[in-house]
Amino acid sequence: MPKLKMKSITIWVPERWLKALDDLVKAGYYSSRGEAIRTAIRDLLYQDLQRLDSETDRWWSGDHE
Repeated sequence: MPKLKMKSITIWVPERWLKALDDLVKAGYYSSRGEAIRTAIRDLLYQDLQRLDSETDRWWSGDHE
């Protein structure tokens, strides 16, 4: 899979979510907060796009840009 072009976003989350992310990073589940958040967004998109079946292939193939 080709390297994806990244964009930066700013989000506000409750402090307890940030602590939970930090705990996951500290435990070695993720290398950084960013990796954990990207994984969560990817998984959410995949799950929700499954409902739109025909859209899923387009998104994951990179034809959405």
